[in-house]
Amino acid sequence: MFKDLGDTSFVLPAIIGTGLFAVGSIFFLSQWPYSEGGHGTIFAVFSGLCALLVFIMRHKKIILSLCFLLLIAATMVYAHQKFQWRKDYITISQDGDHFALELYIDQYPLYEDHIFADFLDKPKYVSFSDECYKPALNGQTPDRKCRSLNLIENNYNVNVNDIIQNYYRKMQATAQQFEKGRIKDRRQYESCLRRKDCALIPLLPSGTDVSAIGAGSQDHIDIRRKFWSLLDKDNRQISPELCEFVEFCRVMRDMNVVMISKPE
Repeated sequence: MFKDLGDTSFVLPAIIGTGLFAVGSIFFLSQWPYSEGGHGTIFAVFSGLCALLVFIMRHKKIILSLCFLLLIAATMVYAHQKFQWRKDYITISQDGDHFALELYIDQYPLYEDHIFADFLDKPKYVSFSDECYKPALNGQTPDRKCRSLNLIENNYNVNVNDIIQNYYRKMQATAQQFEKGRIKDRRQYESCLRRKDCALIPLLPSGTDVSAIGAGSQDHIDIRRKFWSLLDKDNRQISPELCEFVEFCRVMRDMNVVMISKPE
């Protein structure tokens, strides 16, 4: 098939290499709205493989050419899997069914973080959510691997206490921004939440006239107590009342994973 490719002509190898590159580029561009970290590197690898294939074919390296074709195909398949991973996440979010742990982690795991979690020593957030958190959240029975802190850490490399404590610190920081006037209204608060710079905290209902609530008033007293407790620097651990407010903490408590009492 490649008998005369390296004699005098550069045309056929160039056509094949350029054709593969064009098809691959169209594929990458069409899927780029669903790209995630690493897709740029994969495209660079794909481009380099196409260029090297032209060089190898010119020199009649048939077996090596076939190997490079397989590598190009494998690169495209892997890129597709990464695109699909991110696409599924985006599609679910757009449908209003957000990733269950969305509030409590900095970012949705990359495809590599998920499939190579053991090798990379990364938390298996998606598996933990699917097998432990979501079933419990929906009143179903979680997997046996979810029955204790140690089991969860051993099977999913997820530290439940760290998630709760980190979120509690973010709640405290959010309350401080309100107290210092850095966040003045709901619009700023919602923007802060979207950036993941803030946490959900107990706030008075929208439209409440704060000036009408005196220091001794019992109006919305539970919400006010929870909010002011976040500003108390002596409160270093999440309280039963705030654990009840934080969905993740409440679910882990009800699973008997964390030993936090229910509010009185």
